[in-house]
Amino acid sequence: MPYSEDGTIPIIRSGDLGNIDNNDDFLRSSETENIFYLKKGDVLISSIGFGSIGKVQVFDKEGRFGTVSEVTVVRQSKYNPYYLAAFFRSMPGQMQIERYITGATGQLHLYPRDVSKFWVPVLPKYQQNAFEVLAKQSDVKRNNASHLLDAAKRAVEIAIERNESAALNYLESIVVKTAEETEEE
Repeated sequence: MPYSEDGTIPIIRSGDLGNIDNNDDFLRSSETENIFYLKKGDVLISSIGFGSIGKVQVFDKEGRFGTVSEVTVVRQSKYNPYYLAAFFRSMPGQMQIERYITGATGQLHLYPRDVSKFWVPVLPKYQQNAFEVLAKQSDVKRNNASHLLDAAKRAVEIAIERNESAALNYLESIVVKTAEETEEE
């Protein structure tokens, strides 16, 4: 999603991490000055706030998106971004995040200068690339599961409004369509 129709730039906040693929309801900025623009492959780390600090996601959208100071952007070329994100989400990665958190409860901070101090194990590129394949497969399965859950909810509504047979027919058509789409990928 490049620009919004009104010319504003979508801004990704820490609360958006973990749900960028399924959520287009981002804060919008009409001011294009002083916006840090994201690039595909950036690793985003939520850097402020109790409950969201330490969330990690790979930015993989096309178009111009910006971010706010509460999100640390790791832009590098040494590691596959999906591997790096998986490591930051792992116990050793989260322990490093926790080690560098400063501030009092409710006003926690993780500074970019501290993120640059993190130790990350170096794996061969083919192993790092396997993380990307698995992450993308996981995203497809998660999206399919969400789609099927929505279809199941709709099938219950159809069963109530019409009958069970109509609901089962609807659900079967959705399951077949989802299976066909998954095979194509």
